[in-house]
Amino acid sequence: MAAKQAKVEVSTEHHADGGFTHTFTFTNGQTRVWAVAPDHDLYHRYASTGAKSKALAAINSADDADKACQKFDALVDASDEGKWSLLGEGGPKYTPLVRALAELKGIEPAVADGVVKAMSKGDQAKLRGTQRISALIAKYKGETDGDSVLDGLLAPVEEERAADAA
Repeated sequence: MAAKQAKVEVSTEHHADGGFTHTFTFTNGQTRVWAVAPDHDLYHRYASTGAKSKALAAINSADDADKACQKFDALVDASDEGKWSLLGEGGPKYTPLVRALAELKGIEPAVADGVVKAMSKGDQAKLRGTQRISALIAKYKGETDGDSVLDGLLAPVEEERAADAA
């Protein structure tokens, strides 16, 4: 499977006056810079859009409405304390899908992260739907005893490998 490369790498500099500069470095070697000062006409819209996106990401990561409310409250509490991440959420840097792929393939999570990010949403869904990946995701999410689920799902595969080796 050939992985798509990202088209751009973005770095951000925050300025003392509250403004920011995004530097976009494209894979073709070209660079673009976008600086936004606090007095820019759209500055507040950019800020509100970013805040809303962060809140929605926290909410959408929850399994149900009650947990979504808890995540939202934790995000607001963290923000009030000047912290970017949710309070009490110092969890893994990578998504369960990335962690599962890394474990299954024996690769570094950063490499698996690049592979997953290069995949289309449809291909990510297909990957999530595979037995071995879904069992590992369940383990990472704490939904089940992933090891026993994985052992049960892999038993036919391991039996087939043993038969092939014999």
